[in-house]
Amino acid sequence: MYHFLIADDEILIRKGTLKKIEKLGLPIQCAFEASNGKEALTYLEKNPVDFVITDMDMPEYDGVQFLDYLKKQFPEMPIIVISGYQNFAYLQKAIQANAINYILKPFSREDIQKSLLDVIAILENKKSQKSNENEVIISTIIGHQTELGMKALHKLIPVPNQYYLVLSVCREPEASLELLKMLDQMAIFSEPIPKYAQTRFSIVEKSKILGLVSDLPDDVLLGISSPVMDAAAIGSYYDNCIDVLNSRNSHSQSAIFYYDSTVKNEKYAFPHIAELMYYLETGKESVLKEKLRGYFETAYFSEGATLFDLKDIGLSLIEKSKQFLDDYYRMQSNYTYPEIHKEVMERLFTFKEISTYFLDFLGNIAKSMSYEHLYSSQDIIVNVKDYLDIHYADPITLDFLSDIFYINSSYLSTLFKEKTGMKYVDYLNGLRIDAAKTLLQTTDRRAATISRLVGYDNEKYFYRVFKKFTDLTPEQYRKQK
Repeated sequence: MYHFLIADDEILIRKGTLKKIEKLGLPIQCAFEASNGKEALTYLEKNPVDFVITDMDMPEYDGVQFLDYLKKQFPEMPIIVISGYQNFAYLQKAIQANAINYILKPFSREDIQKSLLDVIAILENKKSQKSNENEVIISTIIGHQTELGMKALHKLIPVPNQYYLVLSVCREPEASLELLKMLDQMAIFSEPIPKYAQTRFSIVEKSKILGLVSDLPDDVLLGISSPVMDAAAIGSYYDNCIDVLNSRNSHSQSAIFYYDSTVKNEKYAFPHIAELMYYLETGKESVLKEKLRGYFETAYFSEGATLFDLKDIGLSLIEKSKQFLDDYYRMQSNYTYPEIHKEVMERLFTFKEISTYFLDFLGNIAKSMSYEHLYSSQDIIVNVKDYLDIHYADPITLDFLSDIFYINSSYLSTLFKEKTGMKYVDYLNGLRIDAAKTLLQTTDRRAATISRLVGYDNEKYFYRVFKKFTDLTPEQYRKQK
């Protein structure tokens, strides 16, 4: 639907024109009726329309003055001029303003229909061209650079240090409508992020940033990049916007966040990954979701964690779940690749959205695992061994195992040796060294890297344990094999 403004001081003619237009059944709608050029100008200063229908002979800012204004402010806007005078000066002014047609009153239904169809054709063509160009620009901004996209961006941003990239997030639909009106006036480019209509990026001139932030509607968040110095590096400015919005926590009072390269946030320590993974692997969906929700709420609302921290925790859990599923099913579970979820996280900027996303996704994995009955043997040592076979590379302690399997740690240590004939630590080291031997035989990775991959933070300790089990150093073992 295209919207137009009609300006004519004769109300009967104006209403008659609108009635004729309405009967045509075209995809157009009158946005505003003005009785003179001044009213029309005042409306257009704050409310964009797709085209204008105007009379020439009007009081208070006549058609000549109004056309001058339109030519200067909206040089590409289609205009239909309607006049009761076959005046050469009027006709000349209409031509200079790139009017689509100059219709003399009284006019027929066919006259106005032809002009309107011409306008619609022009608007549709512009829409198609703009849509294609915008898609290329969007793709370039989010990291898929093309020559065509860079040309379009250099056209939008011709000089350095005069434009900002702005990422806006509307938390309520009503705010989105208000913001759209503002961006139509203030941004030289504004488009929603694909698949996320409530999140959009815009390119705004430096001179208009203050106006944007001072009149920002409620329930809108803004992430503002540093001034764009190089259009070719637009992706880094997009990252600026994401970084500042991710820096929010529950104590953030402002809705406007400017990128500051000097601000570095410390990584939030989250010690519950192994516990949550246990609930996921054992199919305890409700426990997993309850625990994760509680940890998220404590981190964000009580301990000052940022949205970035929550995303990092969630993505770490997804990475761990992928590793677990790959090992458990001995296959590559492509659907859990973290890269997919990282892209989603570039679109979500509220606690509710982020927590809901991870709770739902990880909860679904837990639900599917409930049919596997993992670690459900009547023999607790069988369960412990099954767990270690999967998680040998993790920093596992007897205390942690005793917590998840509900058994005293001292008793677990004694029982483990009785059942296996080995100390717990020797069994765990055996698993790790077997994994290290496989990596030494099948890859060219350095021993230091392998030591970390199989669960040793201390390389010297890894060498000592490896030699204890094999009578060889890792390098000697690799050469021998």
